[in-house]
Amino acid sequence: MVAMTPLAADEAPAGVLVLWAVICVLLLAYGVGHYRGWNKSGLLLCPFDSLHFMPAWFGAAATLVLLAQLALPITVWVSLVLFAAAVPPFAVTLIGLFWLPDRLLPAWYLSWRDHGRPTLEVASKADRKYYARRRNRRRP
Repeated sequence: MVAMTPLAADEAPAGVLVLWAVICVLLLAYGVGHYRGWNKSGLLLCPFDSLHFMPAWFGAAATLVLLAQLALPITVWVSLVLFAAAVPPFAVTLIGLFWLPDRLLPAWYLSWRDHGRPTLEVASKADRKYYARRRNRRRP
C-alpha cells in the first residue's frame, strides 16, 4: 500500500467533483433566480443590495473552474481558457460584496431603487402581515 500525499494525487476524487458540481449548479440557479425576481424580500436583509445578486456571479465562476478542472486531463489549453473565463465573474463577485454597476443589475431592481426602495414592494407575504400588525399596534 502506497501512502498518497496531496502532491502525489493526479486528480480530484469523483465524489468531491460531484459535490462541487451540485453546489455550483445550486448557487448559479439561486443567483439567476434572484436576478429574475425570486425572493425579493432578501433585499431587506442585506446590508448591501449587491449581496443579493452575488450568488449568480460566484456560481458562474465556480462552475467555470469546475469545467476547467474536468477539462484538465483532456487538454491544458481548454482548461486555461476556462480558468481565464472564470476570472471576470470572480472579480464581479468580489466587487459585488459592496457595489455593482447599474449595467449588471436587473431592470426590476433598478425600478424599485428609483422609487425609493419601498419595503412593501419587495416584502414577502409574511413580511406584509408583520408590517400590518406593527402598524395596527401603533394606533391607539
